[in-house]
Amino acid sequence: MEALSLERVANTGETLELVWADGLVQHITWSDLRRKCPCAVCQVEREKPTPVEPLKPASLLAVIDRAETLPIKPTSFRAVGNYAYAISFSDGHSSGIYSLSTLRQIGN
Repeated sequence: MEALSLERVANTGETLELVWADGLVQHITWSDLRRKCPCAVCQVEREKPTPVEPLKPASLLAVIDRAETLPIKPTSFRAVGNYAYAISFSDGHSSGIYSLSTLRQIGN
C-alpha cells in the first residue's frame, strides 16, 4: 500500500480542507474532527454504554454552559513529524493526534 501524503492542508473556517497526493479533496468539519478524536480519553468515553434509564423530570431541561453552545473551532493545528497533526479545540481539548490514515478515514 502506498504511503499517504498531503499536498495541502487548509482551514476554510468551518472545515479542514485536505488535498491528498492522489488527488482526493476532503472537507471535514471541525465538530466531526472533535467528535472523532482518537485520543485515549475520547476512545474510552465513546465505548461507555449509553444509559437506558428513562429521563426524570429534573433532567429534561438541563442547564448547559454557554461555551457548549458555541461552534467547535481549532485553536492550534500543528504537524507531528510527517505522519500526523495535533489539533487543539476551542472547548479546551488538546490531546488528539490525528494520523494521516485517521484523517483520511474520518473524511470518507
